[in-house]
Amino acid sequence: MFNAIIIFFLWLCAQIAVRIRYRVKLVGLDEIIQKHGRKGLLFCPNHPALIDPLIMTTMLWRRFHPRALVIEKQIKEPPLKHIWKRIRLLPLPDIGATGMKGHDMLKEQIGRCVEALKAGDNLLFYPAGRIYRSCRESLRGNGGLAAILQEYPEAKLVLVRTTGLWGSDFGRAKGYQTPLGKTMLAHLKHVLLGGLFFMPRRHVTIEFVEKPADFPAPDDKRVLNRYLEDFYNQAMRQNTYVPYTWREEPARLLPEAEWYNVPEDTTQVPDDIRQKVKGRLHELTGKRFIRDTDTMVTDLALSEEQILSMHAWLQREFRRPMPAPAKLRTVASMMIAAAGIEGEEPFAPIPPAWFRKVKRMKTSHAKSLPVAFLHAARRHSGYPMCADQESGVFTGRRMIQQVVDFYPTIKRFPGKHIALMLRPSVKALLTYLACAFAGKIPVMLNWRLGNAGMKASIEQTNVHHILTTEKHVNSLKAQGVDFSGIAQKFVDVEKLLEESSRVHRFWSRVSSHFGGVIIRYRALMVPKEVAIYFVPSPADGTPHPVTLRQRSITHDIRDILSQASITTNGCVLAMQPLHQLSGLLTNLFLPCISNLRVVFHPNPDDAPMLARVVAGYAVTHLFGSPAYINGILQAGTSDQLHSIQAVLCNADACPPSTLELLHVKIPHATAVAIQTIGMGQ
Repeated sequence: MFNAIIIFFLWLCAQIAVRIRYRVKLVGLDEIIQKHGRKGLLFCPNHPALIDPLIMTTMLWRRFHPRALVIEKQIKEPPLKHIWKRIRLLPLPDIGATGMKGHDMLKEQIGRCVEALKAGDNLLFYPAGRIYRSCRESLRGNGGLAAILQEYPEAKLVLVRTTGLWGSDFGRAKGYQTPLGKTMLAHLKHVLLGGLFFMPRRHVTIEFVEKPADFPAPDDKRVLNRYLEDFYNQAMRQNTYVPYTWREEPARLLPEAEWYNVPEDTTQVPDDIRQKVKGRLHELTGKRFIRDTDTMVTDLALSEEQILSMHAWLQREFRRPMPAPAKLRTVASMMIAAAGIEGEEPFAPIPPAWFRKVKRMKTSHAKSLPVAFLHAARRHSGYPMCADQESGVFTGRRMIQQVVDFYPTIKRFPGKHIALMLRPSVKALLTYLACAFAGKIPVMLNWRLGNAGMKASIEQTNVHHILTTEKHVNSLKAQGVDFSGIAQKFVDVEKLLEESSRVHRFWSRVSSHFGGVIIRYRALMVPKEVAIYFVPSPADGTPHPVTLRQRSITHDIRDILSQASITTNGCVLAMQPLHQLSGLLTNLFLPCISNLRVVFHPNPDDAPMLARVVAGYAVTHLFGSPAYINGILQAGTSDQLHSIQAVLCNADACPPSTLELLHVKIPHATAVAIQTIGMGQ
């Protein structure tokens, strides 16, 4: 009796939790009950996300009390470790940890499943054994269902197809998977903000179909699996984002992760490197069998500390720089990085927060960029404003925090001018803003002018320091750029960011929650000059300084937005060099004036990667020279470029080749020629 009360209470809690976020529709279940009753049913659902077993069990429990197979490592985690015996779960061995012994245990557990069905128990069995890796179900070589049906052909098989969950944060539609408990905790605030029962709901449909007449015999698992895949994928849905608050715009389609994630090919990894990496992972996890496709968090259950430890070990062991830990999400990516194989750069995960956007296009009417930035950042404190693959996503609040934390360090540098030699990135935007709030006039140093040109630029503006990064300098040196006589002025921005004290960091965090009031007075005291960039003189090629002023720049940005007829909030790809006016406008000034989100990429010539960035971040507007735009249109597929609404050509007119490519790849997009004095120089 006591056990029944506990189970009823757990079921009631699960019902409430599910209904807060999901509106579930059951189709065909009553017909199944009328024909086959409520005992001895074998439910075989697809598995789009980690949450669907909870939804399925909650919907079926009151009438069927189904038993289910669950991996042992999940049973050992809360809350299942406290209740798994009460709800009679069947533990499934982790083959990776148990080896051949696990196969014997698996056969034994299949036998118990058959015994349970014969005894009248209902069984919830997932043929795929794992959640979706793409929008399509894939059973691979799994033979669990075939084994059950071979031993018990008379089983009352019920095929179950769940739709509406692809795109859920509990799945892998975003390109990676987070643990169930961590995801639930992350969205607890949304439940509370939504008033517990007033949160937007995701519509989920669960169809129950009795064993079809043409269902294949279980003798060949490949034929059986292909039949199941065809059944599950009949109602395939695209990646759909459902908002978590009513302030966001309605549900919308998002890009598929496969559009920007490339397959990881480990065929060229030497055997000794493969063995070293897997041996190290074996020491950390205790698993006997580690697959190339295993993920660090989900499959190997590594903590953040262990992943960082593994990252440091890779650098020490193989003596080469490694990608950021966020990009080493699988065993394959670690082996490829350890081998130093050149190939497609791994794509860092894009958090779902990036796609949280406001509905209307807004532009600031402030007369200076710093004031306009504070207006935009306060208005969108919880919304994303910019992002890149290295730094991640920055909301308005986070940007204010970084600027408040950074500008006092720059303020200490002598002189009115300070040079910037940075590639397009979030770091470059924050450094520029910090310079502005520090009362400095940023000088955009053009390394393409050569050593003599750079020295002349520095002399003309009386620059004492050049803010850059060690990585960027080393990259340019490798390309043959000569920095003799200049290198002593370099200051590494990354090291500067680490100089602020804990007290100041705490103060910047606090002030960011009040819209940057602490630096409001500094925004009113900034110089009239926005920035200085250099163009070669037509006569002798010597650098000629061009000074940009606050009022003219804010007017130019509003004019560009007007020419492009941008009326809705979207996303712009920023990839043009910062020593060009067009690069300054899109990379630095545009995010300050409007609420258009900006995603950065440092290399405008890497067209394939830019196409992946367009797909991953759902870029709506391409802005750049015809050559850059043509490269992206040629490298990208129609699926990758589908989100683009308009192409803004930095030219007097869009070339016919651009228009032709646009018509072929994305016929729904428009082309606009943006004419601004000095652009492209």
